[in-house]
Amino acid sequence: MFTTLMNSLRGDSPRLALRAGLHALALCSLFLLAGCESATSTSEPVLTSQSSALVGDGRLQPGEQCDDGNTVSGDGCSATGTVEAGFLCNVPGNACSLASLCGNNVTDPGELCDDGDTADSGNGCSATCDLSLCGNGTFDNRQYPSYAQEVCDDGNRFEGDGCSRQCEVEPGFACAGSPSRCVRAGVAVFNTGVDAQNRRLPAGGVDPHWFYTGTTTGADTGVRDANDWPLEMQTARFMAPQGAQTCVYQDFLIPSTTNVAQFRLRLATFNDNRFDSAKVNGVDITPVTVSEPPGQPWQKNIFREFGTNAAWHAGVNRIELCNENAASPPNAFRYLFVDAYDDRCGDGAVSPREECDDGNTTNGDGCNATCGIEPGYGCTGAPSTCAQTCGNGNLNPGEQCDDGNTTANDGCNASCRRGGRLPRAPRRARPCAATSRQRRHQRG
Repeated sequence: MFTTLMNSLRGDSPRLALRAGLHALALCSLFLLAGCESATSTSEPVLTSQSSALVGDGRLQPGEQCDDGNTVSGDGCSATGTVEAGFLCNVPGNACSLASLCGNNVTDPGELCDDGDTADSGNGCSATCDLSLCGNGTFDNRQYPSYAQEVCDDGNRFEGDGCSRQCEVEPGFACAGSPSRCVRAGVAVFNTGVDAQNRRLPAGGVDPHWFYTGTTTGADTGVRDANDWPLEMQTARFMAPQGAQTCVYQDFLIPSTTNVAQFRLRLATFNDNRFDSAKVNGVDITPVTVSEPPGQPWQKNIFREFGTNAAWHAGVNRIELCNENAASPPNAFRYLFVDAYDDRCGDGAVSPREECDDGNTTNGDGCNATCGIEPGYGCTGAPSTCAQTCGNGNLNPGEQCDDGNTTANDGCNASCRRGGRLPRAPRRARPCAATSRQRRHQRG
């Protein structure tokens, strides 16, 4: 059983996972959760550095321009992870495409979008068929026909830090804010149409995480293939039955250490048709819409929160989502995990997704209304105390770094948190260069 679950998590054997049924699904969630719980127990839950580049693993990491899942040169992405002349490699884990294909209004494997031209016209699709706004550190969730329909944006285009190169939340993480702060989620909830590594399922593949209500049958049928959707959105599923309401469910674990009275879960729904209803553990719930671009209620991410009034409990929980399903295309829909937490900004307790919590939700005192450290401040303790020490060149309490300025995108941001563009050399856990020079001068 353990081997079967491990293979399922790797995406190697979804059929075996389905045969294992709900019991295997619960154990699979428990196995994933164990890793998440151990990660949240660390003293610094926010991921601030990543491992060295592993070319060929299909994930874009610092030091790589591309990673197509192999170490063969001549296919667009070289053996050292650099993009070869004449190719586009915008999608980690996918084959590269000829750059000459960009602008043909077909989203080829190495492209994240293709709007039929090679001009950056402000619609979120760049001149090189990439998502032009993803990675700018600003959360962009815009109405159709914009391609800027993000679930997160942490200011970079790397993977493994919670927010992917496509600006979607990675499995096992939760993201919030603008720029997004991503932490280990504490729960494992999967998007529709992807495997355990958040990679698109092949056309006709069975979804190993979402099941049709009343069955143990994974949602299968085809992938929504449309040029007016970004590539990552095409993992939406044509779900049966067509012409009737379609309901799917997923089971996941809430650990016993969670304050269930404060537990909330956010999902983004990206639908061709109308979202109908939802249940938590068999009890009807009307989710609260917390983010929605203007325009028609389809072809855009609508963020919905299943809040503290839901019938959550410690252990295995089931969330069931129902969607209108037209008799003919377009009729696909997609659910994406965004955030799960049991914290509340302003309660004085610093939770994994918060940088600070000073017991209030007031801006301008160092810890802002969403419990992020404000530029120029360092915050420490719980409840947090904040002081204007960031940028003085000394590593004061509450600071992860201090490079003597409050400039963003130089490796140490305006809140003295590690972030922005990564430096060329790995950063050690020590005071910045200015402080080191001061110490050498003092010793001299």
